[in-house]
Amino acid sequence: MSVRQVHVSASAWSADLGALRASLAAAAPHCDSIHFDIMDNHFVPELLFGPDILATVKPHVPVPFQAHMMIENPERCVARYAPVVDTFLFHPATCADWSGIKQKVRGLGRSVGLALLLGEDWRAYRDDLADVDVVLVMGTDVGIKGVDINTDAYAVISELREHIDAHDYACLIQADGGIRRHTLPRLIAAGVDAITPGSLFFGSDFGTFRSRLRETQRELAVLRAESHEEV
Repeated sequence: MSVRQVHVSASAWSADLGALRASLAAAAPHCDSIHFDIMDNHFVPELLFGPDILATVKPHVPVPFQAHMMIENPERCVARYAPVVDTFLFHPATCADWSGIKQKVRGLGRSVGLALLLGEDWRAYRDDLADVDVVLVMGTDVGIKGVDINTDAYAVISELREHIDAHDYACLIQADGGIRRHTLPRLIAAGVDAITPGSLFFGSDFGTFRSRLRETQRELAVLRAESHEEV
């Protein structure tokens, strides 16, 4: 029985911001990466996580860092984040030169991802799926937290899963926004490779979270196997 292993990229926005270094260091053994929402008070209303903050905590957090660039003109600051960021996630509409920024990030030895706004048609970027490492599917509006997922996200993930598998692309599908205990099974069933939990991860015991995630994956794998046997 094959079980898809779901990567956990914990959202630093839900960590203890008053003790960020200690909070992320405690989380690191229980997640696969840390996801930082880089926000500029222009593209999104919040203002958070400058490069010096990431550089300060990086030596104490031994997992890869993702930077979700929720900023206008991200080209201007990629070089400043690059020393401490492993994967950059961009909204193409914010980029003056989307093709150029992908090449720049690759040239810096970093991974690059495409971030889709809630309601944005992934088909507009179908040609990009062959040369990005991650496609981030937003289940909520960017720059907010504490709201439930928009159920349209499940269909987007399912369509992406089918398209990516059909073309044998290597990019991962990551879900961000509205990651809750009741939404997790549907996200996994839809075909995510990775999730970006916030309060669900930092608001519970880390070990318990991972145990529940593994159990959910096993239960869905069993149901999938049984449904195939019935066909």
